[in-house]
Amino acid sequence: MKTVQHTIHVEGPVATVFAAWSDFERFPRFMQEVREVEPLDEKHQRWTANIEGSLVQWETEVTVTIPNQRIAWRILGEDSSSGAVTMQQTGSGTELTLRFAYGATAPWAAMADEEIHASTARDLESFKNYFEGELQRPAT
Repeated sequence: MKTVQHTIHVEGPVATVFAAWSDFERFPRFMQEVREVEPLDEKHQRWTANIEGSLVQWETEVTVTIPNQRIAWRILGEDSSSGAVTMQQTGSGTELTLRFAYGATAPWAAMADEEIHASTARDLESFKNYFEGELQRPAT
């Protein structure tokens, strides 16, 4: 198993950041490779992504939800790839840490390790920009 971990500071209250991260259907707006996240039921989603030029699908199960603190998941039907995002209020902002472990059969395992780390950091920065820009912009 390989592990990826990145932390980012997002300006906004933890409850609002948590609500935005919990809305999986919005992930294509800030995750470059993700094309669609389809809810199957309260705990299961089907993901479609363009990875290394191929359209790939997988299903996830949310295994833990602690409001405003933690969301954990696992990929169904494969080699126990799993992850979690944790959040903590830090002054006026939120510290968000994404950590996931994956094996050789993970949908993105064909990518080079450096590319996976860079993609994860880029996606977190995109989430920050999306949240602080589009979601925090005052209504006009």
